[in-house]
Amino acid sequence: MAERFFHVLDVDNDEYLSQKEFLTGLLRLYCSKFNQKINFVFEIYDFDGDGQISKKDILTLLTSMPSVRLTGDGETKLRSEGKYTQEGGGAVHFEERVDSLE
Repeated sequence: MAERFFHVLDVDNDEYLSQKEFLTGLLRLYCSKFNQKINFVFEIYDFDGDGQISKKDILTLLTSMPSVRLTGDGETKLRSEGKYTQEGGGAVHFEERVDSLE
């Protein structure tokens, strides 16, 4: 999601955010009217940039979200994501987070 957010802010596609691009993006996010915010969020979720949110876009979105893992110690337990979430939880190391997304 962070990469997609960056891409939407990077209007000139030079892989860097100028001060103007950065501030314009923040203004769009925090100070724009409701419809402008909706368009901004839509741009973020339209991963392929085709003007529509497809099943593939939804799949990309869902696979980038924190996950719940099943662990086995004789019994199956639901375990929340890990220290890389706000609440903390099961996946202690970044590698576990990557494994859970795969």
